[in-house]
Amino acid sequence: IHWEFLSERKQVAGYVCQKATAFFRGRRWYAWFTNHIPVADGPWKFHGLPGLIMEIYDDQNHFRITCVGLAHEKVPIKKYNWRYEKTTREKANDYTRWCHENFFDCSKNLGIRLRISGASEAEAKKMSIPYNPLELE
Repeated sequence: IHWEFLSERKQVAGYVCQKATAFFRGRRWYAWFTNHIPVADGPWKFHGLPGLIMEIYDDQNHFRITCVGLAHEKVPIKKYNWRYEKTTREKANDYTRWCHENFFDCSKNLGIRLRISGASEAEAKKMSIPYNPLELE
């Protein structure tokens, strides 16, 4: 991610942060990072700034992730052994779109039985969830 540093500053979760912007996967993103926590990381796929990303949002404000606090606890890191199938980004995106457009059938494929109050199964199959992916490209 190619970040452009901006001069604006504000506090997020008690940390002084600087603003940066980048165009990533079809969206313009604005990030507030703090160099008081020198970890070049952040939520989802966002990284590469000289400090932890404390807040990030897209230019249409469809997505916003904000740190509301940090706790210093000693908790063991859990590693889950999830079953997975190797795929491409395009196939994963196509499946996610299909699940939004056909959430009844998608749920059924995952072993989840949906009942929608006042709707027949045929009506429920016609319902969809708006699809607005994080990655447009």
